[in-house]
Amino acid sequence: MIEFQLYAQRQKPEAFVAVAGYGLGSPGYICTEASFAEGAYEPSASAVKPCAERIMKAGICRLLGIK
Repeated sequence: MIEFQLYAQRQKPEAFVAVAGYGLGSPGYICTEASFAEGAYEPSASAVKPCAERIMKAGICRLLGIK
């Protein structure tokens, strides 16, 4: 979901930040917590739980060197 790209870019506004997505053997869509509540296709095709957003954002910060 584009929200993770936008989040990553906001963490380092002075740098170009790109998020790679899609891969074989992936957990499907990794959605924001709000998208699970909204429903639609992506959350229904996801193999992760709503708490994945928190985990993804923590991982993004770690990769960008932000505590």
